[in-house]
Amino acid sequence: MPRVRYTRLLVSLANILLMVWLSSCSTAKYLEADELLLTKNEIIFTGAKDVKIQGNLKYELSTLYKQLPNTNWLFVIPREWLYFRAREKANKTRFDAFKEKRAESPAIFNDSLALASGEQMTYYLNYLGYFQAEVSHEAVQRGKHKVKTRYYVDPGQQVLVDTIHFNSPDTAIHQILQDISGETLFKKGAALEGSLFDGEKERITRHLRNTGFAYFYSNSIAPLEVDTSLSQQKASVYLTLNAPFDAPKHQAYQIGHITIYSQFDPAEAENALFDTLVGEYRFKLRQPAFVVKPQTIINCIQLKSGGLYSQADYDLTLQHLSSLGVFRFVRIRLDPRPDTPDVLDLRLELTPIDKYELGVDVEFNYIDGTTLTGRGSLIGLSVLPTARNRNLFKGAELNVTNLN
Repeated sequence: MPRVRYTRLLVSLANILLMVWLSSCSTAKYLEADELLLTKNEIIFTGAKDVKIQGNLKYELSTLYKQLPNTNWLFVIPREWLYFRAREKANKTRFDAFKEKRAESPAIFNDSLALASGEQMTYYLNYLGYFQAEVSHEAVQRGKHKVKTRYYVDPGQQVLVDTIHFNSPDTAIHQILQDISGETLFKKGAALEGSLFDGEKERITRHLRNTGFAYFYSNSIAPLEVDTSLSQQKASVYLTLNAPFDAPKHQAYQIGHITIYSQFDPAEAENALFDTLVGEYRFKLRQPAFVVKPQTIINCIQLKSGGLYSQADYDLTLQHLSSLGVFRFVRIRLDPRPDTPDVLDLRLELTPIDKYELGVDVEFNYIDGTTLTGRGSLIGLSVLPTARNRNLFKGAELNVTNLN
């Protein structure tokens, strides 16, 4: 190793050792008289005796701290000390700038943040079904300017599902809820966690939107009502699905007319388009001839005239039309009929992509040909023109031609 590099290494090591020694003298001299440096957070369970419960919850609750202590650089140098040192120096060397990037603002203890951490823990425990949970905290001083926050957690008993009851003032919805109640996630003996309610709302919403209720949203499902009057650990759960805020009941829809704009342009006048009927599907065209075979498009449409609206079929239609590769944009509009409020007319707006596409790739090749020809290495250049036809036979066929 050259002498210069060896000397620089020794200087760097000496600087690091010096920082370790200086930082060991504490950062107390930089703090105000009433400031305390947070050095640790600690959770102590006061009620739960189950070791497994404690082990699982301790980690989960520890992710909810609103204030964390400072970490160390190189395992021994407090980053808050680097912060104070960086503020002291007016003229900084490169090594000072390097240290400053590893610095952290001092974690000055804030009781409001500790209180917010406890409230967040309580909320999380309630979400897990510990409705009687209590969390408190205290600041334990560890020297003149250091403190650790100790959280005392009493989760209480986790509430379990005993029975589930479904209700709705909308009689049609009420009957549907009874019909699908056997699929509920609120099984007897399951922990009454918030995730169960989230999943149940998703299950009910998905079922209703797939059976005609195109404009049903989960915010119509009221917050759960929980009755633990007979037992503190077992609950009767009541789920209510409210009527819409602007109507007496939720509306189920049938599919009406299906109109397809296979070369949609928002700037084009409706009366300038050709009108062609293929079975129950009406096509609006720029010219009399089809650019894409109508049956190719029809095969992608899962929603059928006269059938109930289904969100799953709506999504599949979008997916299949997009996967043809001949449309840049695919949009399906749902238009309620003014004279028939339970019928939705469908309008498919398909914006085509360019049919032809030309491209060129260039490759640089190097071959060691010494052992083959005895003439040394070979260098080559390859040009690969590519032509794409996205609708070769008007059935969304993709033809790719390469030339090397």
